Amino acid sequence: MWGRSVTITALLVATAACGEKPEKPPVLIEAAQIEPLLEFSRQYNGHRISVEGYVHVDDGPGGAAMVYTLMSRPRGLGEALIHFEAERGTSPNRLDLPVLKTERRPKWAGGHEILLVDLTNGRFIDGAGVAHSIREKVRVTGELASLPANKDESSPTGWRHRPRLLNATFEAAP
Repeated sequence: MWGRSVTITALLVATAACGEKPEKPPVLIEAAQIEPLLEFSRQYNGHRISVEGYVHVDDGPGGAAMVYTLMSRPRGLGEALIHFEAERGTSPNRLDLPVLKTERRPKWAGGHEILLVDLTNGRFIDGAGVAHSIREKVRVTGELASLPANKDESSPTGWRHRPRLLNATFEAAP
């Protein structure tokens, strides 16, 4: 009995010495839970969460930036569920969005480029490196960041937060 507890204690001390905590599994948030759990509350701020939906790419306010949104239905239809940040590319956990046209806007500071992407052939690359059409349902997992809130009388807290998933990873939804 004594030897067994020493081994377990040594394992716990070794794990603590490494400074690494065992990673908790992400919390799966259903579409109907987004408003009460993520917009009206900061309960999950900083936690890893997963949300299922369909990737939508928007050009953002004034066409200045790509905004990735998880929607309840494919092709940008349905309700916007949550924004997420992701990188473009063909490696795992990236969005592969072929560029059709690039424009420069010299009037804007820094001469930003505007990209016209081909959503018909857009894909998300899951963590295993397998490509899926963005028309397929995806589970996006990331760290929840609650951006500054706006006053909202319909909220029990009086505030509506703007949730966003950071460091997104992708997997085909079951």
